[in-house]
Amino acid sequence: MIRGVALSKAARQEILDLFYKKKLSRAQIVHTTRRPKETIRQVILDKKNTKIFLKRGPKLKLKQRDQRKIRRYVKQNRKTSSRKIPPALDLQCSPSTVLRCMHRMGMHKKKLH
Repeated sequence: MIRGVALSKAARQEILDLFYKKKLSRAQIVHTTRRPKETIRQVILDKKNTKIFLKRGPKLKLKQRDQRKIRRYVKQNRKTSSRKIPPALDLQCSPSTVLRCMHRMGMHKKKLH
């Protein structure tokens, strides 16, 4: 039995775009790309391909605007605690969320050594 040629990255990306972005069914993709249905199925089910479209984890509690507010406030008030930041900025989040946000922005606590 003769084996087929491997798909290029561009061809794989085209199939994935048709499936995820244009929301075409597998049968419609087979018709438009003129590729075997098994090839289409394998490309769609391949775990390495699907992770570029899926977002992992829950949504962020603080939006970009809130993060900028926190950064501005902390730069002006260096000695403030994470418990005082949400009430000062009228944010509905916990102090640990503020600490996580600051850590993502590159603001780390200084160690007391």
